[in-house]
Amino acid sequence: MKKNRVALLIGAGAVENAWAPVLNAIKEFCGIDTTADGANFVLANWIYMLRFYSTVGHIKAPEILEIHKKDTYWLKKAIVDNLKMAQDKDEIRARPALKRIIEKLIISDDNTFGFVTTNWDTTVDKVISQELKRFGISHPQSIFHIHGDVDDCNSLYLPSEITDETFRAKEESFKIGLKHKMGMEFFMEATHIILYGISLDPLDAELSQMLRSACNKENLKEVTIINLENEKQRISERVRLLFFPSNREIKINFIDPNSI
Repeated sequence: MKKNRVALLIGAGAVENAWAPVLNAIKEFCGIDTTADGANFVLANWIYMLRFYSTVGHIKAPEILEIHKKDTYWLKKAIVDNLKMAQDKDEIRARPALKRIIEKLIISDDNTFGFVTTNWDTTVDKVISQELKRFGISHPQSIFHIHGDVDDCNSLYLPSEITDETFRAKEESFKIGLKHKMGMEFFMEATHIILYGISLDPLDAELSQMLRSACNKENLKEVTIINLENEKQRISERVRLLFFPSNREIKINFIDPNSI
């Protein structure tokens, strides 16, 4: 009997206080008090400025670009340092629903499975490892951090960033592109994609396109959205739009994590 291939994609909504360390880093580095939405705005603008100075034909552009790239490194380092400190102090942690999702929706004799996250921290990694061990499962593939992680501040993918950027060295873009290719192949092999704590933010069009490619494969039979009830209409609409233009009929579930 052919097994289901389940892909669990985990976002910031799966982590308690996920944005707090990032907001602290922005305050430390930029002197700005802001919200998660404001942080997305600031960081997306940061990426735009890197693109601008790497392409504009101004005599001072190369010099300004190098300054901005150095600032980007130190900003990312501040984010990583704050995330690591928050993890060590247990100020950020995976929400309890993650364990229930793994037990009830992932682990089954009928399933093969894998895990992808857009998160920079590694709080969900620990829970996944513990749960698989609890069920006596040896899983060769660790969770795949498609947007980088705290082990390498240079790997952090900021909002609106894409694989091939004009401000990056070709070797770096190739490395990032290879990582995303692996992620896309993983999604495209899935029969069931579960989105937990993922909003499909318009700033991450690249991730949406990866999922869109998977959603138009005949092997995908089901998509499950796990998010708060007040997000149902917004995220469900975005998932339905992933099937354009084929408009395939497919089972789309919505589950509030508090009900699992």
